[in-house]
Amino acid sequence: MNADIRISVGFPNHPKTVKLDRRLGFQGIRSLRALWTWAAQNRPDGNLGGANVVSGVRSNEGSTAAQRREPDVGSTRAPFVGA
Repeated sequence: MNADIRISVGFPNHPKTVKLDRRLGFQGIRSLRALWTWAAQNRPDGNLGGANVVSGVRSNEGSTAAQRREPDVGSTRAPFVGA
């Protein structure tokens, strides 16, 4: 399990970040950060296949390591990916 993630200092001004902020506001940026931290803890290889990431991120927010669980298998749909 990863202990941290790295974010480029250029992240706030990247065109995709600006577009995400325009479309979804701060909640969109917060959700992306939650996805990254969830993936670092639960899928360190970066393979999100077979995971219901949205459900997994929401269920793991604020939980301790002992309470975390693998997300439900199902849809990997994320409305902002590739937009």
